[in-house]
Amino acid sequence: MRIGSVGRCPRNDFRGCDPKGGSEFDPISLICKVSDVEGRPAVKLSDNYAKALGPGSEVERYRHVFGTAGMTNAPLVA
Repeated sequence: MRIGSVGRCPRNDFRGCDPKGGSEFDPISLICKVSDVEGRPAVKLSDNYAKALGPGSEVERYRHVFGTAGMTNAPLVA
């Protein structure tokens, strides 16, 4: 596996510790996704069709295996 999943805000005990009151020690927002495992492409399914990740053929294969109940085609908000 290339990379594991990491949450949006990794633990950072220095938030609010900047002596000047700034945001220099605030954590970054970071999201990492698995891209492949042992040479096979990884797929991320979502309840929103537009948020699925992976090669199109693999996404469709997994949707066929797991079903699409509850999925929507809602627009993404940037």
